[in-house]
Amino acid sequence: AATPTITQVFENWAILQVRKPKLVDEWRMAVGRFARLHDDPPVDAITASMVRAYRRTCARLPARAGRSVAGLPLLEQVELAKMQGLTTLSPATVNKALSAIRVTLEHAVEELEVISDNVARTVKPLPKNEIEDPRLPFEPHDLVKIFSSPLPERSGVSSRTLFWILLLAPFTECRLDELGKLRPNNVRTYDGIPYIAIEPDRLRVREEQDGPVKRVKTASAKRDIPLHPILIEAGIVEMVESRRDEGAEWLFPELAINKYGSRTQRLSRVMNDFLDQIGLSDPELVFYSFRHTGKRAIRGKANKGSVDLLFGHADGSVSTHYGRGAEMSVYAMLLRRSV
Repeated sequence: AATPTITQVFENWAILQVRKPKLVDEWRMAVGRFARLHDDPPVDAITASMVRAYRRTCARLPARAGRSVAGLPLLEQVELAKMQGLTTLSPATVNKALSAIRVTLEHAVEELEVISDNVARTVKPLPKNEIEDPRLPFEPHDLVKIFSSPLPERSGVSSRTLFWILLLAPFTECRLDELGKLRPNNVRTYDGIPYIAIEPDRLRVREEQDGPVKRVKTASAKRDIPLHPILIEAGIVEMVESRRDEGAEWLFPELAINKYGSRTQRLSRVMNDFLDQIGLSDPELVFYSFRHTGKRAIRGKANKGSVDLLFGHADGSVSTHYGRGAEMSVYAMLLRRSV
């Protein structure tokens, strides 16, 4: 029998077991690019040199190509990006694409047994010191613009939701997806301190509810965040109580779930449009910039372990996986220092 091509091997990998749909789609695109560059070769014809050529090509592709550009041959896209000075794929994105090729070929070795060696193992990812988070923190004058500008009303995202998301961002340091997936029961009180619990759906909720469930990014992302006095003064507790009285499932119920289980795809687009409209059009200024702003504000005011717990970052220490973070009063003190 003929040796399967790389796209055939990938599709076999994709259906072998249940996998995250977003990962499958992203890797299908990555493998598809490899197939376009090398005419979808049989996996036994793939060499390390071909994988390196793929890495070089990916690193030169335009980062935000529209449909008309994305439909061009890859080398034409590379030439267009060079001629027009377009932003190219980040090293992190290129390395994810390499992972797709590496895993696909490993599947050909271990599961299908159609080749004996995975040549992609020898191809190094782009150096880590080149992978930098390009997002910038907001400066004080940026924050003045954000919180003094009128909020737009857009389909699928009310101005009221925008108000609360923007207000929660600097006072919780949460990711946008974490805020979009909050339920009323994620806001609780412990020892007299109201807080937000960032956690995956509990088993009972998963069993009772159809559709995508809420997940956290990493184990370290599971954390408790006290409500800052400014949030309490703004009426966050009353807003949550009104959602409970309504029997609402979500804190921001109008946000629609996409096919990957995310409730913030539309919100993210509206948020970026809002930033552009008020003059914050630098591509390095995005919603995630609130987290960078918070990190900068608290730098030097607390030890790294405490900051990692607050922001939901793993510090590599096993000890941080025991218990549920730190005392609520410690978190509250950290938040007051950061704002």
